[in-house]
Amino acid sequence: MADPYARRAQREGYAARSAYKLLELQERFKLLGKGDAALDLGCAPGAWLQVAGRCVGPAGTLVGLDLQRTHANLPPRARTIVGNVFLTEPAALLDVLCEALRQSRSQGADILDAAQSQSTLARFTIVLSDMAPSTTGARDADHHASMQLCHRALDLTPDVLQTGGSLVMKAFEGEAHADLVTRTREMFKQVRLCKPKSSRSGSREIYIVARGHTPAELMR
Repeated sequence: MADPYARRAQREGYAARSAYKLLELQERFKLLGKGDAALDLGCAPGAWLQVAGRCVGPAGTLVGLDLQRTHANLPPRARTIVGNVFLTEPAALLDVLCEALRQSRSQGADILDAAQSQSTLARFTIVLSDMAPSTTGARDADHHASMQLCHRALDLTPDVLQTGGSLVMKAFEGEAHADLVTRTREMFKQVRLCKPKSSRSGSREIYIVARGHTPAELMR
């Protein structure tokens, strides 16, 4: 029988129970604001894009990337890319964002004025990652596969995220988790760890919430 969060997701029109994890993180940390531009890594089946769409409103922009197509009922301003996160270049993600912003301006939407767009180089205000590996049941292997995904999110961050922006990513706890947190703290002013109430019982997942992205040259 489906758990309460899965039943609730079906009732409320979300693509997956994971929607409530982002909703809880949003309530606690106020990560997404009206008009924000969000990148969702590992976006399928689309639940986080649906939640993000509610938070950023009609003036916001959403770009999702996943190996699989996203068939959920997504916000009108959401765009998705089918691709491998390890093979997708930052420029490809920014191209989709820039095209979305150009279309919005041509349609008269109040997204970003020209000065703001130039000053931020049309980068994302937040990167979301609910990515998880295809689990094997081997705890160490699954943990290290999760770490690879998280480090890839961090690899992309300097090229796609605005200065001062935020990152939220899911990680499987284990021996390499401390090193991941240390690297994240080298890139952001504030890093918090959070396990949402909607995480499954016994799950080793934990969310890293990082705010105040600072380019490396400014961290010295």
